[in-house]
Amino acid sequence: MKKRRLTLSVSAVGLLLAAACMCAAEPAVSPDGLFKTAVAVWHMAKVKDSVGKSAPLAIEGKVELGVELTGPEREASVRCGGDGRAARFEGGWLVAGRGANEALNLTGHALTICLRLRDPSGKWAAGLLSKKGNAKNYNLFAWDLGHGMEFGFEFNLRGERQFRQLRTPLEGLAPDAWHDLVVRYDGVKVELFVDGVLRDRKPASGPVAEAPDASVLIGADPGGRNSFHGLVDHAALWDRALTEAEIEFLSGGREAVERARTLEGAARR
Repeated sequence: MKKRRLTLSVSAVGLLLAAACMCAAEPAVSPDGLFKTAVAVWHMAKVKDSVGKSAPLAIEGKVELGVELTGPEREASVRCGGDGRAARFEGGWLVAGRGANEALNLTGHALTICLRLRDPSGKWAAGLLSKKGNAKNYNLFAWDLGHGMEFGFEFNLRGERQFRQLRTPLEGLAPDAWHDLVVRYDGVKVELFVDGVLRDRKPASGPVAEAPDASVLIGADPGGRNSFHGLVDHAALWDRALTEAEIEFLSGGREAVERARTLEGAARR
């Protein structure tokens, strides 16, 4: 009996050590480390790219930068990697161009797009963040395509004429609240997350199609069509697929994501 208890004890220690190693393998996400790996980050306090890799934003029409958030809104902004300031869009939009050395022309086998925003009216129906010309390098939008208002994303893969599209209804989401939209492409699949919850996924493989003549726009479609009316906390682009932990961080942390998952589950029942 003594020998058996010793064996069980050693096994238990082994499991504990394995668990400890697993925890150690996934360190806590830090905003500095996360954003330093981005191609571009705009915190909306000013026109400058926060990581200094892309050209400053150009303002078209009525957009106010550096709007101070207060109280719970500011706290939520900081939890999601923001700085407590936002841009107010009232029919205008921001032009990010193509980036230094075409850095915003994401054409590899992976990308991640993050956009935190709010439409106080709850109406949406706007272009949100896009880089699209003859090909849709990437396009994040809110629109009613015949099934009610939806968040959506579409992009082309090189050599394919038909674009890939993801969509998810706003059903179950507070339409006038802040939402964290994240798109992740890892060379095998493309996924759309809303508030940290996976809402749509499709298989996809190959390099993203080029749209070399198109500029990145925030808050409208090309030409200023379908302009956004609301607030944008921050926007960011990566040329890699973020981890689950990084997406969770950008969505306010585990508790916030679990609350969003509960609401999404209730809406589907």
